[in-house]
Amino acid sequence: MPKEQKQKRLKKEEETLPSPPDNPRQCHFWVKQHLASDPNQTQRERIPCPYDTSHTVYKDELEKHLAQKCNSRPKPNPPYFSLNVNCTLPPSSDLVTEEKITLSELSKEALDSLIDNVNYWYQNFVPKNFETLILDHEVVKERKKEIIINSKHVDQQASLLGHMARLKLLQPDGCFIEFGCGKGELSYFTKLAIKDESNSVSFLLIDRKNTRGKFDGGIRETGSSKLPVLRIGMDIKDLDLSKLDFIKNKKIIAYSKHLCGSATDVTLKSLVNYSKLNKNENSIIGIIIALCCHQLCQYHMYPNHQYLEDIGITNNDFKRICTMSSWAICLDHSSREALGYKCKRIIDYGRFKYLQESGFDVELIYYVESSTSLENLALMAVPRND
Repeated sequence: MPKEQKQKRLKKEEETLPSPPDNPRQCHFWVKQHLASDPNQTQRERIPCPYDTSHTVYKDELEKHLAQKCNSRPKPNPPYFSLNVNCTLPPSSDLVTEEKITLSELSKEALDSLIDNVNYWYQNFVPKNFETLILDHEVVKERKKEIIINSKHVDQQASLLGHMARLKLLQPDGCFIEFGCGKGELSYFTKLAIKDESNSVSFLLIDRKNTRGKFDGGIRETGSSKLPVLRIGMDIKDLDLSKLDFIKNKKIIAYSKHLCGSATDVTLKSLVNYSKLNKNENSIIGIIIALCCHQLCQYHMYPNHQYLEDIGITNNDFKRICTMSSWAICLDHSSREALGYKCKRIIDYGRFKYLQESGFDVELIYYVESSTSLENLALMAVPRND
């Protein structure tokens, strides 16, 4: 820096610095974050940063700060980001912005009518008695011995791995995509279950939230070499798989242990969209998703509006069914539980038909006992051999 410019900068900083306090008990440090709230401020105005209000910035330098300096400024979107690409309807749709009506606000007549409709839809359009098939896998046995108090998660992982083996999805040249992966523990055990000597398997972990204690390192480590592992922090509704180079020309196995509400719907939409673009390649060879949290479903993300229309479910009906799936406002406990169960199955069967109509052979299977998890139904699909 030239000498004149340096002197000019030092002089500018000296003019900005407040004088030391008269009271020795007051702080002698200069904290620029405090300047924004200084009532006697006569210097250049400071304002909170729009990206992160924990720090302030000179108002006349705001534009430069936001563009170049702020560590909290949003990162540029990757090529595979496409806003709401996996939503069935745009969020701006009138069907999305309609006024919300809670069940407690319904009249007794309206509520009774809704209950009658749920019973009608379930009895006439939803198959009964889905198969219960609880499996295990050897790679989780040691883990089960370590977990003494709460082994429910391990039991679910073991059964899902068992079903992946049953459907011949544990392929050594596959690309395994875990949606809503959290720490990635299921992918870690999936890696252990794959008999891979060529190290040609790869893992894609997707979750919009960051988390501690990730299993990414354990998945990647294979002795002398390392497996390709990519973690994406993004909402699934915005993920365009067709623009993701990591999975190109690979056989995809998609899976998740408890994918909440609409996350399941946008996941199915993303996989079907990708499958349609790669129709002649059988790019997606398997899907296994343990379903949960139906009360979080949203109409504009649900993938099978045609199914809802065919059986007579409106947008408002759908919202109320989702709420009723975790029933808690009237009737006795057993009746509420039975009605909530019916609501879940109505939603799940629409997902079943969506995959079926998209070229998959589909199963809805109870993969663990209800004592292990009340959310014990899994959606499983493989490409149909036409």
